[in-house]
Amino acid sequence: PIVAKRRSRRSAVHWDRPSIDAGEPEAPIDGPADVAAAIIEAVEASDVPEARRLLEENPSAARSWKQCRTLLHSAAAEGCEEMVSLLMQAGASLSELDDEGQTPLHVACANEVVGVATKLSERVPCWELLVEDKYKMTPLHLATESGVEELVALLLHSLQELRKSPGADSDAILRLRRGTCEFLAQRHGYTGVLGLLHGDDSDPC
Repeated sequence: PIVAKRRSRRSAVHWDRPSIDAGEPEAPIDGPADVAAAIIEAVEASDVPEARRLLEENPSAARSWKQCRTLLHSAAAEGCEEMVSLLMQAGASLSELDDEGQTPLHVACANEVVGVATKLSERVPCWELLVEDKYKMTPLHLATESGVEELVALLLHSLQELRKSPGADSDAILRLRRGTCEFLAQRHGYTGVLGLLHGDDSDPC
């Protein structure tokens, strides 16, 4: 069976470890090691005022990696909407992949954080909705496996908006709600989620 693998919410700090996938060194956070550690600690502790102060002094940190994931991945895992907004405003990329091939949106969905997922998917077009991770899971697959109907409805609405974007494969987007997503919902007995997935194709929400 397909199982969505969740990331650990806490892990050791390594700001110079090479990327597992790309084979390239991670971009170190600017400044001394103690500054890097302080930024990471602030993000993981959801200490928004301290993170804001440190980011003002080290603006490129919002785009830097920590143990094969970005600060935005960590903030998404912690579920702090204000921290996510701060990092997005500081230029954090929404499309960067971690070592499991997941975007911050994947991480938010895996951790069932509806508010953060909303912020990460409100940009149109949100191409991150179509990204498959190492386990062939899109954010919708992860949301479906969570069984959180509000989260599934949010992503279906965002996918509907994405269908309107130039270059979007409308049929492929519609097919996302079938197949594996249906299987996951059926396996867990999520009748409400199944109802959302089987909704009107012209307006899934």
